[in-house]
Amino acid sequence: MLDLIFSGLVKNSLTTLKKNIDFLAEFKAKYPELNITLLVMESDSVDGTKEFLKTLNYDWIDSYTEDRLDEKFNYRTEKIAYCRNFLLKKINLKNYKKAIYIPVDLDIKIFEYIEIKYFYDLIIEFTKNPNIDALFPYGYPYYYDLHALRAHNWNTKSPWELVNKINKFTPIGKFFSRYFFVYRKQKKYKDIKKLLPVESAFGGIGLYKIDSKLLQKAYYSIDVNLGNHSCEHVVFNEFFNKKFIDCKWRVPSPIEHIEFKLLNNRKKIIYISNSIKSDFKNLIT
Repeated sequence: MLDLIFSGLVKNSLTTLKKNIDFLAEFKAKYPELNITLLVMESDSVDGTKEFLKTLNYDWIDSYTEDRLDEKFNYRTEKIAYCRNFLLKKINLKNYKKAIYIPVDLDIKIFEYIEIKYFYDLIIEFTKNPNIDALFPYGYPYYYDLHALRAHNWNTKSPWELVNKINKFTPIGKFFSRYFFVYRKQKKYKDIKKLLPVESAFGGIGLYKIDSKLLQKAYYSIDVNLGNHSCEHVVFNEFFNKKFIDCKWRVPSPIEHIEFKLLNNRKKIIYISNSIKSDFKNLIT
């Protein structure tokens, strides 16, 4: 029996959490030969997420709550790394010999573009391929997660760290650093049969081949000197060798991350103009 361990974090994500659990419940029912577990870490929700998790009676879902984490950590990414490590420790206690670890962002309708049969085939193919240790999706309509991405000839450093450094010395025209280091690199989705080699990636979900030995040493971490410009996935991905983005595996890109890319040319000009006006306003105040 193949062990699939889904692991997700939630805060004020009631609607998307329900949809993702519905998909996994249907997935589990259709393929009973899979041993599916979902671990959920919740904190500080005020939209009913906390209460909803308490009503679940699935024996394959374990949920945990720890509040006031924003007071405990200086950075959002530091809090996220803590929560992901919390769930890793819970997984480690189960002493899996071999399993597929699947971290998932439960605040995104992550299965919106994928059919159950396709997801099953994707996992089985991944399991059988000895040349892949970790696999990630491609965001639609644009790849958005440059924060976690490290790939030759695409993105090799923290983009927001670079934006922040340049903007310290560029009081006017801060948009252009965002365009050069972020928007320009958010490539459009192409439905092609291709695996892109990466050093690190995520994009809302990932597949990792793990065993008990790896679980004892793997962890998420950030560089506190970089704060929120540091990504916990980059460190975790260092524990895996052969990592790829599957260009046919689509997941929805959160609108807030690709807002500029979705604008037409007229609205882009207005956006840039307003950004420059804001720079001048901040300069003289």
